Order: sequence, then structure tokens, then C-alpha cells
Amino acid sequence: MWSLFGDGSEGPAGTVYDLSNQGPYGWSMLDQVIFSHSIVNEFENVRIMTHAGDNCLTDEKGRPNSSTASDHLPIVVKLKGINYE
Repeated sequence: MWSLFGDGSEGPAGTVYDLSNQGPYGWSMLDQVIFSHSIVNEFENVRIMTHAGDNCLTDEKGRPNSSTASDHLPIVVKLKGINYE
């Protein structure tokens, strides 16, 4: 999840932006997915969503737009499938 904590990766640096108790940082990762470390190798993709269909979930600064959606951005975790041939 470090790539989602603001290290310069593509996309937002967290799921909620709030300066009231964060000092200069603002971004927090409040909506987390918790898995056992043994399943991490089964992750195919982890993304913080900024759009829902045609609807943008962020404002002009890239922060969650609570006036049109929510004050948090959703997380999508895709797990690798098992091929039963």
C-alpha cells in the first residue's frame, strides 16, 4: 500500500483529504483493505478510484469532492483468479 501513500505514484495519495488534524500532509488512508500477508501475492491490482462511470469523484485539486460524491475515495482490490482447466 506504500505506493498509495503519496510517494509519487499515479493517482491520489490517499482516500480522504483533511487538513483539520493532519498538519501540512492532508491525505489519509482511512478506508483500508486488511488481508493476511500470505495473500498479498494474490493481488493483481489495487487502485484508489477517482471516477465512477462518467462521474468524477474529485474536485479541481484532485481531492475527494464531498459536494457531489463523498469525502472518501473508494478502493478496488482485484485478486488473481484460479484457472480451473
